[in-house]
Amino acid sequence: MFDNDEKGIIFLEFLFLLISVIYTYNLNGLNQILKRKNIMEIMWANNGSAWFFLVGAAILCFFGIVLIYICYNNYSFGIFFSILVINLVILCLIVYLIQNPILRGLILVIIFGTAVTKDSD
Repeated sequence: MFDNDEKGIIFLEFLFLLISVIYTYNLNGLNQILKRKNIMEIMWANNGSAWFFLVGAAILCFFGIVLIYICYNNYSFGIFFSILVINLVILCLIVYLIQNPILRGLILVIIFGTAVTKDSD
């Protein structure tokens, strides 16, 4: 049914899907905790775990896009389209979950840090 190359990309996609599901589950739990925090406490709550989730989102988005690119160039349309749909759903979910409140907190930290730095000059 599938040759060895196709089995390899399907395994990588399954691994990406599994890691992404675990990540989004934990990210959703963190978001529930952070909803009760003010905007400046978000980035340092739970020992700064928001920073790790932010880096994790960037890494997962990168690998999701790389998997799509690899499939586009090397595999049949059926495999490419399946991986494209799955990865786009995962990437949209990650972006949706990371944007509120973690990404908003990061933006405010950057703005505040820039303002303080500029003010001290």
